[in-house]
Amino acid sequence: LKTARKNDLWFHVKDLPGSHVVLETGSKEVDEQSIYEAACVAAFYSKGKDSSNVAVDYTLVKHVKKPSGAK
Repeated sequence: LKTARKNDLWFHVKDLPGSHVVLETGSKEVDEQSIYEAACVAAFYSKGKDSSNVAVDYTLVKHVKKPSGAK
């Protein structure tokens, strides 16, 4: 998140540990294929990677807040 811009997209697997993914948008609209691929990367680098169906949340970086006490 340190280098992400406010209009980039942030992805993370829902309710499971895993890496987050930032999709740089360049303030442009992003196509569905790019969103799908970023979600697949987030799912692959999570505890749900061996599951056939993994829910991935995504939002604009400007809506992401670090939990208190997080590094």
